[in-house]
Amino acid sequence: MILLQRRAQVLPDKKYLNLLLCLGHLFFLIFVFAGLRLLQAKVVFPAETELLNWDAEHYHAISKKGYFGINVAFFPLLPAIWRLTGFSGYGIALLNAGVFYAAFLCLAGMLQLRKREILLILSVPGFLFFYVPYTEALFFAGAVLFLYALKKEHFWFLILSIFLVSFIRPVISILLPALVLTVFIRHKPGDEFYALKTIIWGFISVLPGLIGLAYLQKTQTGSYFGFITIQAEHWHHYLQMPSFPLSTWENSTRLVLLLDGIGLFIALLCGVKVMQQMWFKYKKPENLLEGYVLFSHFYLAGCGAAILLFQGGGLINMNRYLFATAFFVVVFKHFANHYKFKPAHFFYLFGSLEVFWLLFKSYDRLNTFLRLSLASVYYSAILAVFHRSAFVRNTAFAIFYVTNAVAQMYCLDVFMSGQWIS
Repeated sequence: MILLQRRAQVLPDKKYLNLLLCLGHLFFLIFVFAGLRLLQAKVVFPAETELLNWDAEHYHAISKKGYFGINVAFFPLLPAIWRLTGFSGYGIALLNAGVFYAAFLCLAGMLQLRKREILLILSVPGFLFFYVPYTEALFFAGAVLFLYALKKEHFWFLILSIFLVSFIRPVISILLPALVLTVFIRHKPGDEFYALKTIIWGFISVLPGLIGLAYLQKTQTGSYFGFITIQAEHWHHYLQMPSFPLSTWENSTRLVLLLDGIGLFIALLCGVKVMQQMWFKYKKPENLLEGYVLFSHFYLAGCGAAILLFQGGGLINMNRYLFATAFFVVVFKHFANHYKFKPAHFFYLFGSLEVFWLLFKSYDRLNTFLRLSLASVYYSAILAVFHRSAFVRNTAFAIFYVTNAVAQMYCLDVFMSGQWIS
């Protein structure tokens, strides 16, 4: 008994264990990234300019020169922080990483993530965007506050979180509709949190972000609504019917379709789940999900629908907008808590993915068919981390954690080379 008490005193608190786990993971990523760079005969530490690709270039330009040209499509918080701090591209990347890990540790504590769940989630390839000068880290932090408010039913924290993220991203297209549907499903007579008041204040809380952006762009470009019109004029993002086969931007690695495609597949599964929840509202209200879990499913489903319908069948950014969010973490944790492994599920999932890839004309070329079929095998095999056998679980965890982490750092290197990832 005395030995057990002494051992308990020696063991650090769980939150410190999570911190140590995240630090260990981060060092492993650095080791992998350095190894990949050396294998390609590149300098281990990339130049700052390698961080300023794609959206990062636009945010950097806004921080230096204000709004002009096509960069009116981007929201102001990250450029404002960049300008006020005077950080380099490396400085903002490190700030983003710090914000992300602080928010992730809070979320891990809130969801009571297990050690293996933490590592599997952190190894998701799409999480590379937390290490570059993008808005993903700030949005993740705001989303954690939002989820905490939903979980605790804290009204003013909810409003504050919506207010904050309204300066980071255009939340009115996905986040607010998901909140409206969550309130609708969760509402009960006499409920003061899941009520019309929450919806009204939710819409009011985004107005400062929209008005501030419109005013700022008016003073710098002469137009109040450039951030809206540029989406249609330059990127052709407007409501339209999807065209088939579905597609995305690719690069020489041929990985983007595999990442964006599985993102859409998960969004579709979340769509099925929320349809079930709508039926439960009237038939089995006792089976309704908690508000923050329900909202997360709505958000991922809405993300998939918005990208599909506003890009005419293009899946550009699906990987980034779906995976690099706190809402994906919540959905993963819900699945991990409730899934019971059966060998037949591997074949069901593999078959479903093979049918799904037909939307991308997978049958057109043999190399495309084989590449997508191998992806189906890999994604289906992930179910093995939930196997009843400890040996199978441990082996699967090791394989998928290392493989995903290497893929994440490889994608980061591809991003730094100037190629499109998401």
